[in-house]
Amino acid sequence: RAKCQSLSQDFDRFKKRSRDQAHAQETELVANLVKKLLPLLDNMERAALAADGESHTDESLGEGLSMVHEQFLAILRDIGVFEVDTEEMLFDPQNHEAVQQLVSDEHPQGTIAKVNQKGFRVGKRLIRPARVVVVKNPK
Repeated sequence: RAKCQSLSQDFDRFKKRSRDQAHAQETELVANLVKKLLPLLDNMERAALAADGESHTDESLGEGLSMVHEQFLAILRDIGVFEVDTEEMLFDPQNHEAVQQLVSDEHPQGTIAKVNQKGFRVGKRLIRPARVVVVKNPK
């Protein structure tokens, strides 16, 4: 009986230690992600301040926003997040969400005509499907 109780206590300690390790790992992952995102936040704040001032042109503001966008995409790639392929592809319900149909003879049936919202995946896991317009032939 004492051996059984000891074994039960050991198992309870193991569960608690495992839970604590999982929490610590999650905290570390979040901290690493935020550390990578902070330069992006800094640049967004600079862009907002520049937009409020009068020392910018629409072209320079657009260029700055484009640079921030590219920086964000680079951070996503760095952490293993990639866009779902949509270029000249057939609609795939595993990766795409059809939000509209476009009647057209110019493209093959079921191809993606337009992307309304990009999709993203991390590894093989889909985070968000790409929202697309799919070609439907009138025949």
